Amino acid sequence: MLWNINAQKVAEGYGISLDDFIETVNGSGTSPITEAAVATLLGGKRVVGKQLPYDVVVKERINQLVEVRNICKTKYVYFSPSTATGKGRFYDENDYQKKLSSVDSYVFCDLRARFTEPPKFYEIPVDKVVELTDNGTIKDGKLTVKQFFDLFSYDQYALKP
Repeated sequence: MLWNINAQKVAEGYGISLDDFIETVNGSGTSPITEAAVATLLGGKRVVGKQLPYDVVVKERINQLVEVRNICKTKYVYFSPSTATGKGRFYDENDYQKKLSSVDSYVFCDLRARFTEPPKFYEIPVDKVVELTDNGTIKDGKLTVKQFFDLFSYDQYALKP
């Protein structure tokens, strides 16, 4: 599933240039918007005002509890809790295992091009994440960006409603 955004219109809506808008796109700043987009695309509800292990709830679907993440210009793609990612935050195996037992899937939005092309959404079932963790492919709740795209082809893992 592609996210068709007219970046020029978004920039105009903010009253800024397209280049200035593109420059502002980052993973954390775009997270609430990505979560809302995933909820809309899947016909679910975004979790607001609560710190839960997932961001979107979609009834009438096998993967009902969805964690939404962005892939930007960073070295790693994280499956660990957000409390373990970022400056001054550390990986904790127990927290990671709790996360894995609390979600049904992860949806990743490829924002590396920062809306200069439509971002792709990938859905990774938590069972696959557990398998890759158990076999040592995912270490400390993360993969390199290269590993992610080598392991998860868009043809196989594209988000479907």
